Amino acid sequence: MNTEKKPFTTRGFVSLVVTFSFVVLMMSGIALYIAPTCRVARDSGWSFIFISKETWESLHVVFAFVFIVATVFHFIYNIGLLTRYIVEKVKGRNVLKTEAVAALIIIAALWVMSSFKIPPAGWIIDLHDTVKFSWDSDRRDGTEFQRGRGFNRGRGEGRRGR
Repeated sequence: MNTEKKPFTTRGFVSLVVTFSFVVLMMSGIALYIAPTCRVARDSGWSFIFISKETWESLHVVFAFVFIVATVFHFIYNIGLLTRYIVEKVKGRNVLKTEAVAALIIIAALWVMSSFKIPPAGWIIDLHDTVKFSWDSDRRDGTEFQRGRGFNRGRGEGRRGR
């Protein structure tokens, strides 16, 4: 049995940083998906697995940054392999693989559906709004959902407007 310790590899390290940061992003994404509005979270002391909404937001932003940087390095270290996933040689020419075309079509479709709230992406956005505002007893009167932290700023509400 070989008990000799293998050397540290940057490629393996980068892959693990991408993986672990993705796990944190997934957890923070779930927490923020079900979180109430900032006002309700602050006023009620809302937390998810003992972590406040503000902390979940910080985790999400920081680990998104780490994920992006690590993914760039992952791409650089694996450019040859990634190229083979996307392009194949057919009769001496480079041609996009069917899998690459299918993935690009799905991503583009999801982008458009999300941007214009077209089902099924629109359902996910609507469910998020429903869950988010279900925490707020003042919002159960059927008024329109309002997005973003600063929506009411300048009208006497929000962090700086108080």
